[in-house]
Amino acid sequence: MPMLLNHTSTSTPTSGPTNTAHPPPHSGTATPAAAPTTGCAGFHHDQHDDCGCLPALVQQHQDEEAARGYKTLQWRTAPVRIPVDGESELVELGLRDIADEDQADIDTATVNATAGLFDAYTTPEERARTADIAGELSDPEKQTAELLQEVDALHSAALDRAAAAGDLRHATYLAGGRLEQLIEQLWEADVAAYETAYLATIRTLLTARGLPADVEILSTSDADAGGCDDELAWGLRAEVLSATPLPVVDLIPGKSVTKYTTDELRDAGLTYLDRARALLHTEPAPSTASLRSTPTDRASR
Repeated sequence: MPMLLNHTSTSTPTSGPTNTAHPPPHSGTATPAAAPTTGCAGFHHDQHDDCGCLPALVQQHQDEEAARGYKTLQWRTAPVRIPVDGESELVELGLRDIADEDQADIDTATVNATAGLFDAYTTPEERARTADIAGELSDPEKQTAELLQEVDALHSAALDRAAAAGDLRHATYLAGGRLEQLIEQLWEADVAAYETAYLATIRTLLTARGLPADVEILSTSDADAGGCDDELAWGLRAEVLSATPLPVVDLIPGKSVTKYTTDELRDAGLTYLDRARALLHTEPAPSTASLRSTPTDRASR
């Protein structure tokens, strides 16, 4: 019995001070760093949770940034990756309609100016075969590389005969085809110029918000694969569109414009046909070989 009493009296005062300095997890005086008794799974938080775990802190920061409209980006060290599809934006703004109209105009003018050219320099057998191929190509399931190559060969043979005969319609036909190619090249150049201006606007906006890193532009295909700042890109889109000047013409859409009419764009000076003609005058005369990529519907003329 004396030994039992001694054990009890010596253990109690010894353990008391120790527990006061280092209380057990469930003593009611646990330090703030202790984990909640329910545990933190990292995905259960709402705006009222404050357990201090990393997922909660990240979510809190993202919520704060979204509430501010991403107006402060000083925290960012990596480049902001924003997808930009200049072609889609210019199509929506109406610029592609000008290019399509100009291509259709030059196509109609070329057809009218070269009426009868192919009939004059093809044999009856060649005309019959061209008609058969045209019928097959009208069915998307029957379009093959072999048929396209065959119709191009018939097409080129007729042009070569017209050139050998000195037919002036030959040069007119080649010029029309080259104008259509130049219009497409000008469109691609306008898209590239717009994307450069779009990026410059993004840089200006994000620099004003404190971003210390450069902005990287992703192509649409890269953006589809992920790895870009989708929310930030979408939040910036309307502001960037309203502040980015259009290529060639002195127009800035502003916040009220969603699409220009062709009359508005032409009044502002946008043209593809006139620009293509100016380029054509600086080039050597086009050759038959340079137009082998001309749409195959020309073979029926």
